[in-house]
Order: sequence, then C-alpha cells, then structure tokens
Amino acid sequence: MKLIRVMAVVVAGSLLLSACGGQSDEDRAQGFAMKACAIPTDDGGEPSRDPDGIVQFDDSIGAELINLNTDPIPELQNIFDYLSDLSSNAQAATQLDSTWSSLADGLTLRVGLLSVSVSARKRGENPFDSAVTNSDVANYNQALSEWKSECSGLATLLSE
Repeated sequence: MKLIRVMAVVVAGSLLLSACGGQSDEDRAQGFAMKACAIPTDDGGEPSRDPDGIVQFDDSIGAELINLNTDPIPELQNIFDYLSDLSSNAQAATQLDSTWSSLADGLTLRVGLLSVSVSARKRGENPFDSAVTNSDVANYNQALSEWKSECSGLATLLSE
C-alpha cells in the first residue's frame, strides 16, 4: 500500500512538472530563430500567416543595401542596432539548440563588420583604408545570402 502511494506521488509530481515545463528547448530556440529572421508573429507569438496559411519571410528587412563609406553614420548605426538585435536572438537560439549556430555566426559576422565600419567612420576614416577589406565585404555578402536562405527555410518549415 505504501508503494502505491509513493508511485502515485511520483506520477502526480511528474505530471505537474511536465505541465509546468512549457516548451522544449528546441521550441524556444525556434522562437528566437523567428526573431532573428524578423518573421512577424501574432500576439501569442505564433508566426503570422497569409490567407493561404503560408508564413511570409521578407528578406529585404534585414538585408538593406549599404555603402560603408558614404551612407550617413546614423543610418549605418541604425542598421547596426537592428542587426545586433537579430544577432542576440540568434545567439539565444543557438544556446538552446545548436541547429541555429550558422544563423548566429552569420549575423555575428555582419554585426562585427558594421561595428568596425561605424567606428572608423566616427573617427573620420574611410573603413576600407583602416578596418575593412574586400574579403570582409565578400564574407558579409555570403553571410547575408545564408541568412536569407536559412530564414526562408524556417518560414517554409513553419508553413507546414
């Protein structure tokens, strides 16, 4: 009889913990990845869908064309701030699920290039003279292309 009570307490405790546990790390990571991809969500945190049930991904949102040498510094700073926010969410996703590490790495690379460029511009320097190489720009563009691809894939996955 005592064994039955112990088992009942264990089962009840397990049910309580599972009910309070909420989302899995993978689900939470996917939520952060959605933020890193700027995928719009409704008030409940679910991805917004068009009338056909498709989750839309606008790859232009995080992919502004920029000129590191001539764009106004406040504009570059705004893009840096925005990408930093996306990057923070990608890093959070990666901490929960390593599936998102390439997303986080690419955003980190992009934020880093913007950081050194904005810093150079604030010092009155041409970023290409002091901080940025053509290889850096190529890596930035590659990371941008990968971001678009990964986020488009996430939107497709969420549409199923």
